[in-house]
Amino acid sequence: MSIVRVKDNVLIERSVNTKTGPQIFREQRAAVVMGGAYETVFSLKLGSAPLYPPGEYLIHPDSYGIDDYGNLVLRRLKLISLSSALKEFASKEPLSVVSSKVS
Repeated sequence: MSIVRVKDNVLIERSVNTKTGPQIFREQRAAVVMGGAYETVFSLKLGSAPLYPPGEYLIHPDSYGIDDYGNLVLRRLKLISLSSALKEFASKEPLSVVSSKVS
């Protein structure tokens, strides 16, 4: 699983004039840790959502979807704190492995 690191509380707002009036884009800087020693920095689009506090997160399952051709796509990112995800995972019952004999 990739870890997303939110570095700070800085909100970046950009305003674009459209036919219907100004549209404001809100984003925050984050980085994805994909293994190794390097992080890849990206803009985390917020829409009307609040800023994420600095820390480590996982990508929430609601962020994934399927396009019209059956391909996996990443929608607007929704993050879940790494500590919350680990606590939730630890509280779950262990899965039992069912073995079946082939006759």
